[in-house]
Amino acid sequence: MQEEKSTTVYTITRLVLRELRQERNVQQAQIGQLLGKSTSAWSKVETGDTALTLEHLLTACTAFQAWPSEVLTTTQ
Repeated sequence: MQEEKSTTVYTITRLVLRELRQERNVQQAQIGQLLGKSTSAWSKVETGDTALTLEHLLTACTAFQAWPSEVLTTTQ
């Protein structure tokens, strides 16, 4: 059985956030700290094991010094 790839807005947004994090040299641990959670908590958001929330998006954008609209425009 072939596994289908999901291309939802959430999936694409997570990919954009991961790429932006890597481009800006921000570690997962830094975002986890800002969220008051562990490094693995942010890793789970990036991999889709944990749902992406508005709080996650805003916190990541703060860490990346990026506007949420920038991320969402790229996602679109």
